[in-house]
Amino acid sequence: MSSSLKQTAQLTIDLLKQYNVSDYEISLGSSSGVSTSVRLGEVETLQYHLDKSFDINVYMGQKKGHASSVDLSKESLNKTIESACLIAKYTQDDPFNGLAPKDIMAFDVPDLDLYHPWDLDAQHSIDLAKECEAIALEQDEIDNSEGSEVSSFEGEGLYANSNGLIATQSSTRHSLHCSLIAKRGDDKQTAYEYTTALDANDLSSPKLVGMKAAELAQQKLGAQSLPSQKCPIIFTPRLSGGLFSQLLGALGGSRQYK
Repeated sequence: MSSSLKQTAQLTIDLLKQYNVSDYEISLGSSSGVSTSVRLGEVETLQYHLDKSFDINVYMGQKKGHASSVDLSKESLNKTIESACLIAKYTQDDPFNGLAPKDIMAFDVPDLDLYHPWDLDAQHSIDLAKECEAIALEQDEIDNSEGSEVSSFEGEGLYANSNGLIATQSSTRHSLHCSLIAKRGDDKQTAYEYTTALDANDLSSPKLVGMKAAELAQQKLGAQSLPSQKCPIIFTPRLSGGLFSQLLGALGGSRQYK
């Protein structure tokens, strides 16, 4: 468990003692990473990322207030708590507000093996992005590039509540992306390919990503519009996944509640 996030959580819990709240929930997050993009063999961006976040829900009976901040100083934490309490004070009771029963909370949080850091320095990320793009541009009918990007992020989240639950989870996310423009006569089409993984060892190679991006762009050349009709449709895995994502979002608990 990150000592920094745990200390911030304990500080927040201590500050909450001076407020008249019946229950609370605390969420803390910290993330860092690097992302590099190149286009036509030249570096376009090299960015380092460092983000922190603090969210709190306070309950006054069946009244709920929420506030958030990206400043984890003691003064900011206290002001954020104060804002959440002020919101709760002037909201209406909701019989569905409150924490879940303590006996069904997951106090024993398993390690899901989500944390696989990648020692990726700036030069290595640039080399990977350039390699991916260069291979893609060598393929037939590829006219231009919209760029290639490599990124690596790691983060940790902490959740705590007034039932005594406090848990953290660390995770990583690494990716390689390439976007191209294919041309045949006057017809131009764009396409992209990417690979993403928790462990950098599971990423597809730059060569594979570049060649797949080129293949997808080539396949779109010569596409034609169809008249309106009823007919069987086969969706690509990427497109079908997006449809299911929209469906699951619509069926989610928060959507149903609204």
